[in-house]
Amino acid sequence: MKKTSIIFLLFIYVLSSACKEEEISPKEIILGKWEEIYLGNGEERPLLVPSGYRQFLSDSVLIEYDYATKKSFEKKYWIDSLLHIGTQRQDGFWLIFDYKYQFYDDNLRLETNNFSTIFNVSISKK
Repeated sequence: MKKTSIIFLLFIYVLSSACKEEEISPKEIILGKWEEIYLGNGEERPLLVPSGYRQFLSDSVLIEYDYATKKSFEKKYWIDSLLHIGTQRQDGFWLIFDYKYQFYDDNLRLETNNFSTIFNVSISKK
């Protein structure tokens, strides 16, 4: 009886671990083009027309493209518990902005962290 119980518990454990979804790393989810659909302070009102996109590449390069000017800017990013976006000034000094991030339904919600802005929340769609 004891052997049967152990085998049964082992069988249940193997089945439960096989059924779990693999968690995808934020470093993988963020890759690709994201078009901003909301900018504000949490009211969740969509933008009428996106002004551009951010494209996160696998080599930690971020390309920001503006539709109106047709100009792009290259920045660096890295992600851990926060999303860090950095740009180097002409004098060599790095400006780094930190964001709290959340992924849901092909959306990326960014909230400014440790700096003040007029709009502190943006939501982008892949």
